[in-house]
Amino acid sequence: PSLVVMPYEFHRIVDAAEKMYRLILETTPHVQGVSCDEVYADVTHLCKEGSGNLSLEAASSLAKKLGQQIRQSTGCKASIGVSFNRLLARLATCEAKPRVCCSACRQSRCTVHPGVFHLQEQDVARYLSDLPASALPGVGPETARRLAEAGIEAVKHLRGLSEQRLRALLGEKQGRLLCKLARGEDDRPWTPRAPRKSVGAQISWGVRFDDADQARNFCAQLTREAVGRLQGLRSCGRSLGVKVWKRREDAPKVTTHV
Repeated sequence: PSLVVMPYEFHRIVDAAEKMYRLILETTPHVQGVSCDEVYADVTHLCKEGSGNLSLEAASSLAKKLGQQIRQSTGCKASIGVSFNRLLARLATCEAKPRVCCSACRQSRCTVHPGVFHLQEQDVARYLSDLPASALPGVGPETARRLAEAGIEAVKHLRGLSEQRLRALLGEKQGRLLCKLARGEDDRPWTPRAPRKSVGAQISWGVRFDDADQARNFCAQLTREAVGRLQGLRSCGRSLGVKVWKRREDAPKVTTHV
């Protein structure tokens, strides 16, 4: 009876995301979207001194200014990580997030954790060494398990392995990538998001049915959602695909709740 149900205000999420993207695109055209609230922005050309060297102060100042603009426009506090490649900027963003234990952060008036973290080159090795291997892109639960079985739990352990050892453990592509990422190297090509080739709707979390009628009703709702998205794009399809997930009998019980 004390449960407080909050409305799902998707239109406000879309509005805030559009404002955020517009502000970033007004700052630099070199933008790579990740999700509705996450983006990479290359501002190298805005942070060069007369000598051609990069200015750390200019990068941090630009990040703080952009954070303030996003806050004023959307009412949301942005977390901005600054560094010299995408991997390190992404990791720096984790350090820029508000602290749960900080009362000032909870009241959105913190000056100690201003929402910007600059990971400088001389600090990279020390910073990476303290991270768990799972902090690196591409290290999901299965890869983390395989690494743990080999006695590798932290980035510092990865740094101590040769590329050949990692390729043997994880395969050619992933082994080569993790060898570089563990050393703070990220030469993945900068490419904007590829054009949309399909439209759909799917849910893979928390879907449970007691009878066939509930399943049919759910499929009808999901179909209407997919059709609505297609109509919103003023497009049409040439083929139809249906995916059905079935829980494995040996799958562990779900212990996480949203």
